[in-house]
Amino acid sequence: MLEIASNDGSLIKHFRKHTNKLIGIEPSLNHIQHTESLRIKTYAEFFTVDFATRLCTELQQKPKLIMANNVLAHVPKL
Repeated sequence: MLEIASNDGSLIKHFRKHTNKLIGIEPSLNHIQHTESLRIKTYAEFFTVDFATRLCTELQQKPKLIMANNVLAHVPKL
């Protein structure tokens, strides 16, 4: 399970009962320590095609579920 713009992990943490493979993508560094304490592997990067390719190679699979909640509201130039 992958959440783009996972912030502090407040949404993705509720999926812990379904899987131990929780991954957050959050470019702001101030949330990383908190999400890591929740046992959510979090990458401090923007979600791009290059990053997605590297992540799938690292995981050796594609995520089964990808969430992105209110992400477009923060992108100045779509």
